[in-house]
Amino acid sequence: MKNTFADRAAPTIHLGRDQQARVRAVAERVFPTGTRLITLPGEAEFVLLASWKLGTDPMRPNKRSKTVRVGISQEAMEEYGRSALGEREHADRRLESFLRKNLARLDPSHDAPLGTEPPVEKWHFGTMELNG
Repeated sequence: MKNTFADRAAPTIHLGRDQQARVRAVAERVFPTGTRLITLPGEAEFVLLASWKLGTDPMRPNKRSKTVRVGISQEAMEEYGRSALGEREHADRRLESFLRKNLARLDPSHDAPLGTEPPVEKWHFGTMELNG
């Protein structure tokens, strides 16, 4: 017997452009200047990838940082989308604080050889963290 539940794809998060732009704007305020920010559609959560040039290795002047993967739960993003403007502004401040605290603890350097993907640092931000 075929298990149709197991065959279903993860739900896609459909965010309005405003929501995506707001989350991205928060990230742009926190991460170093020149950070490459990429959003991944079709995930079961809203995913933002961030990496930047380290500038610490004279032999590899274009060496990038570890990739930071920020995952915001589907439930958190749905509540964020339904919330009033004042609540969204409060959630933006919470997200900014979360990103700043994690970035302060992050060592972005790594020893991945040239031509290989740098390690990924995963940060998860759920409903309680975003919406209180």
